[in-house]
Amino acid sequence: MTNYLLSTFMTVTDELLNEATIDELPDAGRYRQIRAAVAAYSLDRPDLYVEDESGDGGKYYVMVGTGALLSQWVDGFSRVLSIEYPAATVASDETPQYIEQGDYDDDYWVDVSSTQTRYLYFRNHTPAATDTWRIAYTIPYKWTASSSTTAVAQTAHGLLVNDYIYYNGSAYVEAGNTDLASHRVTAVADVDNFTMGILQTTTPDGDFDAICYKSACLICRAISAKYSRIGESLANVDSGAHTSKAMEFSNRANEFCNMYSQLLGLSTGATGETKNTAAGEFVDLNTAPRWKAGRRYLFH
Repeated sequence: MTNYLLSTFMTVTDELLNEATIDELPDAGRYRQIRAAVAAYSLDRPDLYVEDESGDGGKYYVMVGTGALLSQWVDGFSRVLSIEYPAATVASDETPQYIEQGDYDDDYWVDVSSTQTRYLYFRNHTPAATDTWRIAYTIPYKWTASSSTTAVAQTAHGLLVNDYIYYNGSAYVEAGNTDLASHRVTAVADVDNFTMGILQTTTPDGDFDAICYKSACLICRAISAKYSRIGESLANVDSGAHTSKAMEFSNRANEFCNMYSQLLGLSTGATGETKNTAAGEFVDLNTAPRWKAGRRYLFH
């Protein structure tokens, strides 16, 4: 796993696109599509997080809501991969003991004082306060401020430390929706000067090129959408020219998305999108399904 700067993704992605393509979408727009590519990659190959928790003598443990237990859990994205109880002590060469999926429910909801609270429920175990259980679950790849910083002089910037920001064409402004962000404020000297660090994320080394292909795909798709909108508002020759441009970038997008899927070993449709295909394989029915939105098997 390596920390990759957003600018590193941009450099390699731009190498895949010709100069004319780069000029079609400003830096802020390309940064946004690169972040979208990492988000898409997170769905196809999510990051894994493991943490140890102490028991409290009960069967219920809060996952979402007030007093949530899991530090990195992202509701709507994360799913439990395994629960080990009691947690093995690696230094003592202990053998891990995993709880069967039927022995816990990770999606038990209760209305607590008008607040929807999600619990992890142990059906057949009550870990004591002296016990430790280990849970592994999926999380998306996250963006953090890197140590690669830049001092910015901007009159009356109005920014605060830790604000996520992006360049809107004339100034750096707060992102609000962090999907737009390319940098994070790391220091504020005064009302006219601040320091920002470009964002970085940690992804597997072997999948870096695949993410860049996905970035190029989404950039071409965004440019295609732009020409499609222009073509709809014009007539005759101009409309035809823009429609041709839209088709050209759409085709390039499909090619890059197919390259992404091929590198990851994913099945694809005609437009380069990942798709589920009917297939047979040998599986261990005692394990959880591995598809990205998978829940329990219907039968055992």
